[in-house]
Amino acid sequence: MARRIVGLLTDYGVIDTYVGELKAALLSRNPELTIVDITHSVSPFNILEGAFLLYLSYRHFPVDTIFLVVVDPGVGTDRRGVALKTDRYWFVAPDNGVAYPAAYEDRIISTYMIDQSRLRTYGGETFHGRDIFAPVAAMISMGELDLLIEIDPNSLVKLQLPSPIINKNEIEATILHVDNFGNAVLNVSRKSFGHLIDRLVGETIDVSIGRRRYRARLVEAYGDEKRSRVVALWGGTGFLEVSVVEGSFAKRSGAKPGMRMKIRWH
Repeated sequence: MARRIVGLLTDYGVIDTYVGELKAALLSRNPELTIVDITHSVSPFNILEGAFLLYLSYRHFPVDTIFLVVVDPGVGTDRRGVALKTDRYWFVAPDNGVAYPAAYEDRIISTYMIDQSRLRTYGGETFHGRDIFAPVAAMISMGELDLLIEIDPNSLVKLQLPSPIINKNEIEATILHVDNFGNAVLNVSRKSFGHLIDRLVGETIDVSIGRRRYRARLVEAYGDEKRSRVVALWGGTGFLEVSVVEGSFAKRSGAKPGMRMKIRWH
């Protein structure tokens, strides 16, 4: 059997048996797989956050990795399961857009619908990750595409990561993710907006979420500011983060994925 990598990204969490059963379904079909847990801590049902985390992480994997992505609030409905072949990878996911930004960036070559009628579900229609997506990912790893039906790529659900709104001295951003340290990761990339932000390093800016307002210093590293102070900086993701030095900005502000944040400077 072919030795392939499968990267898992879900909102299953780690309390229940779901992740273990997902891996069991993969290994039952192909025991030679190498399975990498990208994360199972996507906020429940948050398709946008899942899409963002996949978009950040997929590029670091070896060529021919298969990404099994399950953030699936529509499980059991008539939403399709899809498999997307790109220049370097495969993506297996529900057709709700969760895999689209990453797959689109890597250039989609072939688009398939999964023939779910030929796969058995166990006990109900609530665990398609184990019963449908995992078997298909394992079959792809062995070059078996029998359950895939080619479809028009224009029929895919095309989720787009939101762009920030830029005004003269203000950015209106969206929080796409809150990490384990309580850092709020925004949809402001250094690649696109470094020319605006980099010139402000060392200065203090205004950060607001709803009616809550904070003064934050733009820094290059956490060690550039005192403990418990609010800072903004480019994270390892290449996106702007608002943080508390040795603390949690999320706990202080109530920041959650999907919230809007305004950043102003003078």
